This record gives sequence, C-alpha cells and structure tokens, in this order.
Amino acid sequence: MAQYLDVACKKHSYSGIVVVGLQERETAIKQLKMDIYGMIGKMGRNVSVQTHLMGVIGEEDVTKAVQQTVSSGEEVRTVICSPSFGSAQAKVTDILSLEEDELMNSYILSAGYLHAIAKATMPRLLEGSTQSAPGQFLVVETAGSSPAESVNLAACEMLLRQLSIAYVPRGLKVDYAANILVPEPEREREKTNGDVAPPTNGYTIAEPEFTPSESPTKLWNMWALANDRFGG
Repeated sequence: MAQYLDVACKKHSYSGIVVVGLQERETAIKQLKMDIYGMIGKMGRNVSVQTHLMGVIGEEDVTKAVQQTVSSGEEVRTVICSPSFGSAQAKVTDILSLEEDELMNSYILSAGYLHAIAKATMPRLLEGSTQSAPGQFLVVETAGSSPAESVNLAACEMLLRQLSIAYVPRGLKVDYAANILVPEPEREREKTNGDVAPPTNGYTIAEPEFTPSESPTKLWNMWALANDRFGG
C-alpha cells in the first residue's frame, strides 16, 4: 500500500490522505501512517494524514467512516482498496471443511468490504472527476493461498469487472492498482564534485530548527531531507 501511495502522490497533488481499516490492524495502520509521513516529507509536500479504525466491516460502518474523514464538498480523487481475502479460520486446505459462518466472514472481509468501499466512495469520485484528472478506484491484488481465499479473490475480480463496466464509461479509472500506479523510471541523481546534490525545496537542512508550532508534515519534511543529505 505504501508503494502505491508513493506513486500516486508523485503523479498527483493531494491535500490529504485518509487510511480506513479494522481496529484489529491498528498497529499496521499506525506504521503505514508513519511511512506516509516519511514519504510525503521526502517529496516536500504538506499533506494531512488521517486514520479511522472500525470495529467491524459493514456498509454502514464504511459509509460513516468516509463521511467522518472527508468533509462535505471536499473532492475525493483516488481510492485504493486492499481487501483481505480470507480469515484465520479460512486457512484450511479443504474448502468443504469450512463452516458456513467462517466462509461468510471471509467473504465479508473481501468482496463485502470492496463493495462497501465502492458504494461509499463512487459518488464522491464522480463528483471530483474531470476529463484531464479522472477519479480512480483501484484495488490491491494478492494471490489466494487457500481454497476460501481463491473463491473470495474470484468474487472480488468479478465485482471489480462489474464496477469497470458501470463506471469507466462515466469517466472513472477502475482497475488493479498495479496496472495504474506504475513507478516512473528512476532518473540519474545529479552530482556535484562526486557528491549527491542537496535537495532544495525551501527548507534549510543544515541546521533544522524544530518548534512546537510546526506542522507534523513539515517536521517530517525536514527530517526526511536531512536523512537523505547526511545518510541517516
């Protein structure tokens, strides 16, 4: 997810990033938030970062999360959805040994979650979409490692296809993230007297001054640039 966000932010200018996920994944989400701050800091951007944790996944919960984190009238330009394709109980080799509630739970975490995210965000993507900057609804694809995950992966693939049929003609990009968020070829780093030229984006990196009034993003900018300069 961090890699896809990095590519998306290099291709587009966003005013904010919102991460929505399950409460049980709080540690991973906090780490992703730190990774995002480091990423946008290296770019010299001032971008707000929010997280919203949900106890359960459901259409009402996802819709509420979107409403709470995205202000009325604020444009939504890109959605990157990373559904889970199986629960811990679904890690069995014989799909017929799964209980009905276990199979349904894994379905809710995958196709159900993808459908809920689409339903909550597609109208906002359409509102902010233009011909020159179409809204993007992207899905992170992973391979299924169990029969249940393979079933859920196929369900998500069919759902994404149906979303593409319905919304691509209306001006949105609907696809797997790997097909859209492709990194640009790395350019040769500019060198001066054998040293990497120091980045310049308006921040002083020789003697950074941190004050309580600085925004978290700006502090991350200064830290990331200093790290790159001095090999920290």
